[in-house]
Amino acid sequence: MPPALEPNPYDPYAQTAMSPQPPTPTYPGYNPPSMPGVTMPPSMAPQPKRGRGMVVLISVIVLILLVGGSAIGLVAYNNNQNTLHANATATAQAIVNTTAIANTTATANAQATTAASTYPFSNKLILNDPLVDNSKGVNWDNNKDNGCFFSGSAYHSVDDQIKTYNTCAATKADYTDFTFQIQMMIKSGDDASAGGLIFRADNTNDKFYRLYIDAQGNYGLLVSVDSTGSNGNARDLKDGVASSFETGTGTTNTIAVVVRGDQISFYVNQQLVTSVTDGTYTHGQIGVLSQDLGSKTEVVYTNAKVWQLS
Repeated sequence: MPPALEPNPYDPYAQTAMSPQPPTPTYPGYNPPSMPGVTMPPSMAPQPKRGRGMVVLISVIVLILLVGGSAIGLVAYNNNQNTLHANATATAQAIVNTTAIANTTATANAQATTAASTYPFSNKLILNDPLVDNSKGVNWDNNKDNGCFFSGSAYHSVDDQIKTYNTCAATKADYTDFTFQIQMMIKSGDDASAGGLIFRADNTNDKFYRLYIDAQGNYGLLVSVDSTGSNGNARDLKDGVASSFETGTGTTNTIAVVVRGDQISFYVNQQLVTSVTDGTYTHGQIGVLSQDLGSKTEVVYTNAKVWQLS
């Protein structure tokens, strides 16, 4: 048997024909042509799979944008809500403050109206004197020889001459239109013993309005022009009985006059007793008195107050 033919190692064609060929690459889903010696163009060759990674990357970017946008939107929404809340709170507070101011103003106006329309017809208190001493600057006469003095935290007026009266003035006071109120007690005397007030006074020259009220509530309002005569040269303006007066010695009553222009009103325990019209005097001092018609009289005074009338 003849030996198998061996390719000629020097035959280039044999070498080409017999040289082993590298395996043809294969890809899933792709069947290359079986044409020997034909190479696929690079543009037709399968490429590495990038679709899933790209989708994931895009999804992540979109999610970031969505989350970031939502966060920005939430922050903006919260800021807007906070601003709205702050504005609403400020507006509400302003309304509350305005209402409070309006209420306060209305209350003050109501109080002023009340003070102007009822006794003592003013809220301008210009003298508040407990009458324990001479510290309030109006210089009450303080001389026992004159029957006017401070004692026992009160101011005293004494008249020890029958059928006379004694006046005790605040010599540095000078009022025009006012309410003058004081607490009075007839400490000693008889039923005809009296206390009372002088006002718009020039006490040195015995020129004043004089108001007296005795232990039984009998009163008289006079205008004095000088000191002549046993009771002074005086003109009667009004007299009568004050039913609101607590009678007897040792009892305390609040007496007052309201003087405005030529109108004079007399009050006992804040009850109107009478009113008169007279323009003899327009301003002057205030003071108190004691009056003895049959027995030595001592009258004690406390808590003098004066309100200015506009």
